[in-house]
Amino acid sequence: HLFHGLDHGAILWQYPSSTILRSPCDIWLFCALWMDSRKTNQFPLAMASALVGMGTLFETDTGGYLAISLVAYIVLTRFAPRSTDWSRALTEVPAWILPGALVSVVGLELAARGHALSGSFASGWLEVFRQYPGGVGMLPITMSTAGILLSFVFILIYLVVACSQVGLWRCGRSTRYGAVLASVALYGLCYLCQFIGRSHPYNLFHACVPVVILITVALRSTVQTVRYALPGLRAVRIARDYGSLLLTGCVMFDLVFLSGWRDYPGIFRTESAPLGASNQARTLRRTGVRLESALRASADDFERVAADAREYARRSNGVFFLVNNDPIYYLASGTRSRFRYSPLLQSMMTRSAQAEFEHEFIGDRIDFVYIARESFDGLGGQPAADVCASLRRIVVGSYRMDHRCGTFEVWRHL
Repeated sequence: HLFHGLDHGAILWQYPSSTILRSPCDIWLFCALWMDSRKTNQFPLAMASALVGMGTLFETDTGGYLAISLVAYIVLTRFAPRSTDWSRALTEVPAWILPGALVSVVGLELAARGHALSGSFASGWLEVFRQYPGGVGMLPITMSTAGILLSFVFILIYLVVACSQVGLWRCGRSTRYGAVLASVALYGLCYLCQFIGRSHPYNLFHACVPVVILITVALRSTVQTVRYALPGLRAVRIARDYGSLLLTGCVMFDLVFLSGWRDYPGIFRTESAPLGASNQARTLRRTGVRLESALRASADDFERVAADAREYARRSNGVFFLVNNDPIYYLASGTRSRFRYSPLLQSMMTRSAQAEFEHEFIGDRIDFVYIARESFDGLGGQPAADVCASLRRIVVGSYRMDHRCGTFEVWRHL
């Protein structure tokens, strides 16, 4: 699912939060909880705590979701509701907290070069919560009717699983395996906020993962139940023996034909042309990104712009790309963005963030700005059009047009 990600033709890996880079801590944390559900000792929970610390450090909002999931699992497995003696469990709380606290504190100190407690670092680290508030309360999910409906179906599934496990826990009938499922459901409920907050239909793929896990568990349970009820039914035996293999095969078959998978850099990236293409796809220089043969003319234009920017960057105070997919232009030209927002236009989600960036851009006085023709056309009515138009007004007021390169205009600072 990670390789569906974006609109057709978009480059998935320029959005790190839409790739596997967002998920390692999640995957390993639930592996740790599964280990703990099978054999009780201190190591799995200490590992889970450390993973929460890493998640908080590298992907702060996801770290918060993981912390909620871990706390829910600990409560469901370590604290009996009908027991008045919680003292033994409470004595183990420091052992569950310290690994995560240590990882996050040490990581923040390294990231801040010893200034993690400074106001400027804390402000930048927690900016996501100030600039991009999320949650069901936002409810701007209007880009996809199917997304709206599915998001509420997901919410229902998560609540049913979590509430049923809490009910069993209150009755003293819960199991550790059920606690793992409850933590997955709570994680999915939290993670759905990413989709609702961003209002991007393709972000629903990320919120689907916990649903898929829970549905797969339900299918397995159903097959086992029917197997005991109807032991002689051949279809049940086939589903039991080959069901997981069939599901895995379907996923791999789908993966081979995904453009996101073919374009993703890596040793397993396929080199063949897209299905139905008569010629081999071209790889854009210095990027590893494949381009269908029908778009080779635009590839020539792209490489001219990249070479032009590389030359001007060598003898100036840097270059700036005012284009919707700026990361690939920086990569191809061997230059780098002077700003931490990437991709730029898609990152400006609030007026305050836009105002702060424009103030920084004016003060930086970059020598050359490359503006794509699509920037003049308002990006086809996309949400980033007003951001692009505002930046273009700043460029026109402080720069003069130097030359044209392909579909770009190159402006020099006055």
